[in-house]
Amino acid sequence: MTFARVDFAASLLTNGKVLVIGGYKKSAEVYDPFTGTWTSTNSMNYPRHSHVAIALRTGQIVITGRSFPTNAELYDPLTEVWTMTGAISYQISYHAACLLFNGKVLISDGFDGRTVRSSAELYDPSTGVWTATGNMSTRRIKQCVEIYDPSTGVWTPVENMAYARRDHATFVLSNGELLVSGGRGDSESMLNSAELFY
Repeated sequence: MTFARVDFAASLLTNGKVLVIGGYKKSAEVYDPFTGTWTSTNSMNYPRHSHVAIALRTGQIVITGRSFPTNAELYDPLTEVWTMTGAISYQISYHAACLLFNGKVLISDGFDGRTVRSSAELYDPSTGVWTATGNMSTRRIKQCVEIYDPSTGVWTPVENMAYARRDHATFVLSNGELLVSGGRGDSESMLNSAELFY
């Protein structure tokens, strides 16, 4: 990379390149796996860390979290332009985010600077607005698992993971299973285990 980064976000672009953003700075860069090179792109409006990046169906990338003001930002890979969009309700970091089948973005839990939250919000790319949705039944620094139903806005607890985790990676596999790997456990020790949810 062009700059050293920690607590940054990354997202796959529709052209197969990877956008890397922030890490206590405003700068962004793009990795081209075909040439093995890094290229700087325009910087965000605000420095961010411990944030998330989600690819939208339009090909744009929405960035949420750990900045003040609490606005999200949109990156257009065709023009390399950053645009401010709707604000979430509170400053947040270490939160989870995913693109739902209806095209909206769900963010949940995270740390607001004082406490770990159990709240969730939805981003509608067509309006640029965030709205509150149902709260989870518990905060996420546990081994609990809940499923969100976008049609009702309700979270439902399901079977717990074998280990409490935070700062872990989660991937949806091509067969629909969810792979959860690594992270830190209850004692702050790093985990090398992985679990499948289906």
